[in-house]
Amino acid sequence: MDDNQQIKEAEIDLREVIAAVWAKMYLVILAAVIFGGLIYVFTKFFVTPMYTSNTKVYILNRTSQNSEIVNTADLNSSTYLTQDYLQLVTARPVMQEVIDELGLGMTTNRLAATISVTNPADTRYIVINVTHEDPAMAQAIADAVRVSSAEYITKIMAIQAVNTVEEADLPVSPSSPSVRRDTFLGAVLGAMLAVILIVIRFMLNDTIKDSEDVERYLGLSVLGVIPKEDDAMETSRSRKSRKRKAKRK
Repeated sequence: MDDNQQIKEAEIDLREVIAAVWAKMYLVILAAVIFGGLIYVFTKFFVTPMYTSNTKVYILNRTSQNSEIVNTADLNSSTYLTQDYLQLVTARPVMQEVIDELGLGMTTNRLAATISVTNPADTRYIVINVTHEDPAMAQAIADAVRVSSAEYITKIMAIQAVNTVEEADLPVSPSSPSVRRDTFLGAVLGAMLAVILIVIRFMLNDTIKDSEDVERYLGLSVLGVIPKEDDAMETSRSRKSRKRKAKRK
């Protein structure tokens, strides 16, 4: 019996919470609009657009230097060494050669931070992505990294060649930031914060609102209810109106 009563009270509390949020829904919508608008303005006018150019290479490590036929051992060896190739692409000698070639005013670590090297699953392709605020520079760096890393990998790993699958493309649209996505996330965050504040305020409000609250929280029986002044006046007017109608009849 006690468990059923607790479950019933929990359900009533949940309905009250939902009702409190629904009653303040205009605040939730207002918070979503304000936060979304702020994020939109910040992303649109204060965040520098970044462009990403990518190039793709294919590396096959031949186990037999005299054979032109690719066998299973060659494929397996290339797969095992893929992680080594990924690390060599952003090695310090490669980065320094790219900086010297393009005349970049940055350190090797900073240049490496603009580059991401990935290996698509179940492939021996290596994709080199370069992100820069200038799309033409992103393309130039990607191509320079591809050429320099190919020479470095060939030298270090003692393989015949690193084949170019795709040269770097010239990005036409920024890869970040995403104004639409960030604005949506800002609106969602604003709405969530508003809901949380409304729920917290509701939970902390321990004032007695009606006779049901007296019975629920204090465990006391209500013998009578004193109406508000407005309600009393309205009741009195209603009674007088009914008496007048009865006399007319």
